[in-house]
Amino acid sequence: MRIVRPLEAREDAPDIDGPASEALAKDELHLRLATVHGAAPQPEQLARFSNVQNALFTAEEDTRSNGMVLASPGIRQVHRRVVELGMQGIPSLILLGASGSGKERLAQSYHRALGRTGPLVALNCATLSRERVVADLFGAEAGAYTDAKRAMTGAVERADGGTLFLDELGELPLDVQPILLRFLETGEYQRLGSVGRPRFADARVVAATNRDLRRMVRSGLFREDLFFRLALEIVDVPPLQDRFPDVVAYLDSQFLGDVSAHEAMQPEALELLRTYSWSGNFRELVNLVRRLPRPSARGSLDLGIVRRALEAGSLTGVSTLPSLRTAANTVDPGGWLEWMQSSAEAFMASTGQAGPQTWGDVTAFVEHFLKPWALAHLGGVANEKELESLSLGPIAELLKADRGTVTKQLRRYFEAQRDGKSEPSGQR
Repeated sequence: MRIVRPLEAREDAPDIDGPASEALAKDELHLRLATVHGAAPQPEQLARFSNVQNALFTAEEDTRSNGMVLASPGIRQVHRRVVELGMQGIPSLILLGASGSGKERLAQSYHRALGRTGPLVALNCATLSRERVVADLFGAEAGAYTDAKRAMTGAVERADGGTLFLDELGELPLDVQPILLRFLETGEYQRLGSVGRPRFADARVVAATNRDLRRMVRSGLFREDLFFRLALEIVDVPPLQDRFPDVVAYLDSQFLGDVSAHEAMQPEALELLRTYSWSGNFRELVNLVRRLPRPSARGSLDLGIVRRALEAGSLTGVSTLPSLRTAANTVDPGGWLEWMQSSAEAFMASTGQAGPQTWGDVTAFVEHFLKPWALAHLGGVANEKELESLSLGPIAELLKADRGTVTKQLRRYFEAQRDGKSEPSGQR
């Protein structure tokens, strides 16, 4: 039994953990132990391991052939997770991520992994009125609404036996949400304008949005019961600014004459793209390449050329973007005692203690005050007002920290500021 170029055997494969991988990891461990001790692996373990590895590799190749770049460890990890969920037959999941980050391609990967016979049917919830959302979801009888000349088959009915992809789920009108919830729970639906016995459909559902659904639930803009019904799994899709290997891979695939866009760029131009925020994600990257001069020679695109091409489609303009690297390097190296002092003052204000009195207090001080203050000052963002206004990818790259650590520590810093307990000594 041959394993076709297993995913884990590749040098650039990410380390992936999680509940969906536990059975596979156990089989792999048993196989490795058997090899070390000279014992023969169990045939069923070997078969299961090789089958899963082959399926994951095939899914990755299929996704690439369908136009999605899978070069960065972050997006490959997300892709593998989505494929695993499809292989398990998970009936619904939510993809959270910025517009243009690849959520529809991931929905297609999930659908292929399901192996069901029905089609993938996509519906954008943001493009239609309330009346048309219901009609497009569940269908409509002739005369059910203005211009309904004939009966209409809805997305749910067309997705029977397959997958329904609900894009921009956060835009779904509040009064339509209970209708969708009933379908998800019972499989029942009725066409708009119909009466009598309901229809039935069996469809898996992938929902995608760039909005904060949790916050919408708390504010009453999205139904809590619908959120929990859809959120059997929530997968966060990283933005392009955290996936520079994907930027490079795309540049490698696009030719400006005889050389690729990557080969045509000088190092300073590539560095600009590495630190850029990419608020438009892949759409912005595609447009950038289209604006580059053709034909180009190797190394002919300098910083100025690429900057002008990038600025032509940027919302803010590249030259006006704050340089986090510059901001951090201008922090007074002698000012570290000041921010340490301000973190100590914030701890005392928060706890009412003159200082740490137990080892637990020391741990709390370091984790909830000293580290957040250190990261905010070293990252050059101590004077910013809120986390949402920052581009976290460049900060993480600058400080050689992972994005999760940066997010956690800066959230603590800004939450303390909102509580009025964090005003640094130097700002009073």
